Amino acid sequence: MAKLVEYIKFPSPLLVYDDYCDNYEQLERSFPTKSSMIPYTNNESLQYQVSLLSDMEFNVQWKTFIEYHISKKYFESTFYLMEDVFLKWRPKLFEKIKSGNYTYGDSNSNSDVQYNFIFLIDKEIVGKNGMEVHVDDQKKIFQSMVYFKHPDDTCSEGNIHITNLKKDNTMCDVVRCRYIQNRNVILPHTPSGWHFVSSRNSLYDRKMINVVFQVKDELQEIDPKFFEQKL
Repeated sequence: MAKLVEYIKFPSPLLVYDDYCDNYEQLERSFPTKSSMIPYTNNESLQYQVSLLSDMEFNVQWKTFIEYHISKKYFESTFYLMEDVFLKWRPKLFEKIKSGNYTYGDSNSNSDVQYNFIFLIDKEIVGKNGMEVHVDDQKKIFQSMVYFKHPDDTCSEGNIHITNLKKDNTMCDVVRCRYIQNRNVILPHTPSGWHFVSSRNSLYDRKMINVVFQVKDELQEIDPKFFEQKL
């Protein structure tokens, strides 16, 4: 049964659930293969977007998993767990969701809130920090990342590091969230959400589900200048 092991509020909010899926082993064994995926924009990852490509055959366990994680129920229950964050950064969106007066659909729609369910496989993550320190697109509300680490993968890297941007534009590593089996990491997107993924070298790929929730352009409330800083 899923258990909340961390709710970090500084420097950026982060929810971490361990033992997330009761049927984790069945899901891990039937995780889509590389041959069914397409290169991502940076060519370092492979992905399969369920909302865009519906021709893949999923077993009952995956269908149930996908349907729940793209549901309005999952979105709202997760959103309210971090309501203090969204009251601060997205007050208009918070009021729309609280009132129930909003539309909800996949990333191809023009809905107020849009979801995108992605199977993601990272190849070797290399370089000084693996993935450069960054803050995500301001339209993203939050993302839910469920890790499917191979049972024989002994590499201890590929972890998310949440950092604190100081006034002199230097970074202070504050929180490390490890890449381990059956963990769900929920990351809301705020101007303080600077993060990177540590470099790793393993025989096994870094596999995960990434469910991204975002607003349409008209509901974007956070000043883009917060996201334009360069390190």
